[in-house]
Amino acid sequence: MYPPVPNAAGFPDGQAAMNAVSTYRAMQPSSNIAFKEWAIVVDALGRGEQVLILRKGGIREDRGQFHVDYGEFWLFPTQYHEVERSVIPSMRPRLREIASAAPKDGVDIEYYAVADAVVQITGVEVLKRLQGRHIWTEQTLQERFQFGRNPGLHALVVRVYRRPAPERVALCEQYDGCRSWVELERPLSTESLTPVLRDVEYTAQRDEILEMLADHALTHS
Repeated sequence: MYPPVPNAAGFPDGQAAMNAVSTYRAMQPSSNIAFKEWAIVVDALGRGEQVLILRKGGIREDRGQFHVDYGEFWLFPTQYHEVERSVIPSMRPRLREIASAAPKDGVDIEYYAVADAVVQITGVEVLKRLQGRHIWTEQTLQERFQFGRNPGLHALVVRVYRRPAPERVALCEQYDGCRSWVELERPLSTESLTPVLRDVEYTAQRDEILEMLADHALTHS
């Protein structure tokens, strides 16, 4: 299997250890922590079409570097920077549909994610293994990988849960900017959440992805 790295059991106290499978499972009763991600990616996660988040880092983050500061979080869908050529052709009609239906006065918070594994990808060749596991084009990931002073990407394998109904959050200045993490004005309850994938479906996807990354993780740990 995938032996956990020491001190990687959970993420609440700061940057998670890389190349680690987390044993962090106890869901918080509520949370105001949200992770900003393209709306089309949030949609794919919410539909169970992928369980993988690939992230570089925002220009307003510490030295432009992404840090896995939290082990669970709400997914905060954004329309910023969305360009059709960044996603695979089959997802472009859905991207346009989501953009046209997006509320103008707020953001709908519907999905909650629990990070099950975090791997720092430092070899560009690994990206080819992950084709079909996400909606990004290969060119987009290559560009993101190479961007900045330190080539690489973070891969998060996440279990996603759905609220009974979306919560409309009003837009405010604290949510602006190119950053990954934001704090909602009030915590949202995680009670009554339901997983978007059955246990067997999620576990199969998770294990297949970790198998693809296993030798890379060992090489670059």
